[in-house]
Amino acid sequence: MTREAIIREVHQYDLHGVAYYRLLVSYSAEPNSVQEVRISHDSIYDEPADGDQILVEAIINVVTEVRRKV
Repeated sequence: MTREAIIREVHQYDLHGVAYYRLLVSYSAEPNSVQEVRISHDSIYDEPADGDQILVEAIINVVTEVRRKV
């Protein structure tokens, strides 16, 4: 399932030498709520930033990909 969202905060961190992102996002269907998304660098576009409009792909509520909304 793909959901539209906006990034509220971005934090990059390394885990065992692999870059990951911790995103705080608000989904379009729930604009007043903030959810956490953690994803590896290879499943998200380059240089995500606060305020970016995105598409979040998930399978059974597990995020598999984050793309910039075009």
